[in-house]
Formats: sequence, structure tokens, C-alpha cells
Amino acid sequence: MADLLEFRNRIKVKIYGPNIEIEDADMNFEATFTDEKDPNECTLRIYNLTDEHMNQIIKDCKYVEIYTSQYGAKDENGQLLWQRAFEGLPKDTEKKSKPVYNKNRSKKGASTTKIKYLTPSIQQIVDDADDYLEIILQEGNGADIGTFVSKSYKTGFNVKKILTDLAKSIGMEIVFDKNVKLTNVTFPIIIHDNVRNSLSKVASYIGCTASIQNNTVYVSSKNPEGVIIYYQFDEDNTQQPKYLQDKKIEFSAPYLPVLAVNGFVKLMNKRQEIDGVFQIVKLENSFSNYSEECETKVTVKYE
Repeated sequence: MADLLEFRNRIKVKIYGPNIEIEDADMNFEATFTDEKDPNECTLRIYNLTDEHMNQIIKDCKYVEIYTSQYGAKDENGQLLWQRAFEGLPKDTEKKSKPVYNKNRSKKGASTTKIKYLTPSIQQIVDDADDYLEIILQEGNGADIGTFVSKSYKTGFNVKKILTDLAKSIGMEIVFDKNVKLTNVTFPIIIHDNVRNSLSKVASYIGCTASIQNNTVYVSSKNPEGVIIYYQFDEDNTQQPKYLQDKKIEFSAPYLPVLAVNGFVKLMNKRQEIDGVFQIVKLENSFSNYSEECETKVTVKYE
């Protein structure tokens, strides 16, 4: 009888700086991907670390890669099949302020002052059950996606070439969905903006959107007609969909790190009379290697 441990979920973390790879500790994370301009974020928690490793990570962590393996899945060579879940830098430390009330109250009420304090992106958390290390990451590879670019392309230039150049300028790979028509433009293009805005602008010229996820630029068609749908969700593999404001629908599904923002999925629910193809605007992935709490919460938009 096969060892049940072979079929459990696994997380592997590579931490650059102290150059530590962790696979045998209890870990969980939540990663959020959106179509907004701010970097995507992930909160990673690692339990059962030695004091030495914990101190090394807090002091020297420069970059983190997170991989998942579901239920012991293996490749054709019998090796564990790992999927990239998130990679990025420790989040920029935020300066916040909190009010402090003056004990000497006047007739007009208590006067207040504001004290600034720092929110560390890597810290040891102490709770009743166990101590753990919490790392808050923001997506990126060190290159600034807000880097300013100024270039011009002549009439007839291939859009794929322009988008590839922009992605290369911030050290990211680029993936085009199969529905994207990579046509030549019939007018000159002048780029005079930051890289993220320029990617979105150029993609719009061919009816597409450009989003960044896991240091990869995804270019997706805006038109769902004729789109190849790789994932279909219905009553058998999702919880009850929930309508949100701004013409959005949210539903939870089994953990699927391969889904990408701006991609399309088919959603069906007879009870709510939902049956259509919808574009993804937000993904929230949660994964644990010590429980079955692994899911992807998907938010799609509709017209």
C-alpha cells in the first residue's frame, strides 16, 4: 500500500539572500492577483523553523520563489511536478501613523498627535499555538515596472515585437493567449510612458489586455467570442457563485495556479441561471501543505 504522505500537498520555497530552500516545514500562503496597477501580493507563513534559519531570513532575504505540488503529482520521469505559485520581493516597508490622545483634555475635546511606525515585511509571529515566520511579498524581480520608456515605431511594425521589447526591458517573459491576433499596426506608435501603462496601451491597439502575474506579462484577447476556454466551472466543481457590485461574480474553485487575470473561463449555474464566458479580473489563491484548505477564489466581470 502506497504511503499516504506521497499524495499530500507540498510547498517548496526558495529564499535568495540567505540561499535557503525549504520543503519539509509546515507552510501556507495566500496570493492575490488583480488587473490593477499596484503589484500583486502574497503572504507566506513558515512554521517549525530553527532560530538560525529564522534570523537569517529576517536579516538577509532578498527574493522568494514559491512552488506547489498537488497530491504528489509526478512528471513522466517520476519526479514531483512543481507549479510556480508566486515569486517576488519582500514588500516595501510601509510607514503608517496612528493617533495618540492627549491625556489633558480640554473643553473642545482631546487633542491628538500622530506617531509614525514601520510595518516590517518579514517578522516572527508569536501566537498561542506556535511561532511562525510571516513574509509579505510583492510581485517583481527588482526591475521597476514603472520604468519610463520613450520609443517610436514606424508604420507596419509588428505588435508582438513591441510588446516583447517592453517586457524584456523589465526582465519579464511574455505569453500571448492563442486568441490574440498579432497584426502589424497601420500607424506609427510613439511610446512615452512607464512600462506598465505602455504595455496596456499597445495591447489595446489589437483589442487585447496586458497584465503582469508571476513576473510574466500575459496578453489576452478582450473578445470572448471564439475564445478557447480551458476551464469550465459548474455546480460540481464550484461553490455557489456570489454577485458583487460593479457587475462582478465571485466563486471558489479547486486550487488552480495556472489561471491568469484577463483570461476567460466558462461559468454555469442552473440555479442562478448563469451560463456564459467571463473574463477574470481577480484571483485569490490559498494553499496549505498541512490541510486540505487549498482553493482559488475567482472574480469575473460581466456586461
